[in-house]
Amino acid sequence: MRSLDDIPAFDLDQGTHLSLIVLPQLSGVPLDDQDMAAIRVTMAGCRRTWLGRAIERTQPDDPERPALLSVSAWSRAKALDSSFKTHLTQGRERDHVVAEHMQRCFDALAEEHIDEGLALDYTTLHQTIPQATHAIALKLGWLSSGVEWELTIVQEWLSRLFGARAAYFEACG
Repeated sequence: MRSLDDIPAFDLDQGTHLSLIVLPQLSGVPLDDQDMAAIRVTMAGCRRTWLGRAIERTQPDDPERPALLSVSAWSRAKALDSSFKTHLTQGRERDHVVAEHMQRCFDALAEEHIDEGLALDYTTLHQTIPQATHAIALKLGWLSSGVEWELTIVQEWLSRLFGARAAYFEACG
């Protein structure tokens, strides 16, 4: 894929390629509707991952993107930033908008881990993703970078903010 104009052809080719590889291997296996549905979902996830990687290769690198984030995670964060700014413009209370968008950012990062087939273990859900979300919030100006908080206070606040979400993803994992 050389440009974003190639997305439809690339996606079609990937779907055809995947079908030609996976489905013939299963022709002799008795599968019920649930099995086939699980296979289709898995194939769709693979296509989504491959398409995301191909799109990343066509995009120029954004110098604002934190080094620890993939291009697709940064794109999701920037989309959330647009929503964040819209809600503030509409007069919603800043603290609520910050909390809501940080939670949505946490969800997006956890979903990206799932899409990439990465483990959502305790450390990822309770340290890595919350720290990445905090870094995004600082980078995008959702949180003031001028405020020096003790690390333990930040970790405690993030734990309360993301606790239920981490439990949800742990249960799904």
